[in-house]
Amino acid sequence: MATITSPRSDVIEESPPAGRLAAARAVAADATAAAASLTTDAAARLPGVAATTRAGFDDANRRIRASSDEMLRLGTAVSFGFAVGLLITGASRFLVAAALVPVGMMGVAMLERWTGSSRPTDGSRQPGGL
Repeated sequence: MATITSPRSDVIEESPPAGRLAAARAVAADATAAAASLTTDAAARLPGVAATTRAGFDDANRRIRASSDEMLRLGTAVSFGFAVGLLITGASRFLVAAALVPVGMMGVAMLERWTGSSRPTDGSRQPGGL
């Protein structure tokens, strides 16, 4: 180890640069291994998470479409108010966008009721429809 003497005659020890570089490489290798492990676990769980999310979305859509007009209006107003409150208070844009999802779902259901049009929920498409 190299020693440096200060004017006060204290001895300050420095570790060699090669030792620091090796330690940094070891930490980087450990971090890379941990990230690879987490990525593998997340990729293995992704299909299950996607299926659960899809089932929850379909259930919520079915309940929204079965609710009354008054409940749709009230739900839309409350959800929109919540989203605007998040926006005004400076919440993350992601949270504001997530709060607007129910507004969109209920708004589309109300619009379909008012116009008398609806799209099939089984994924099939009718000629001329969206």
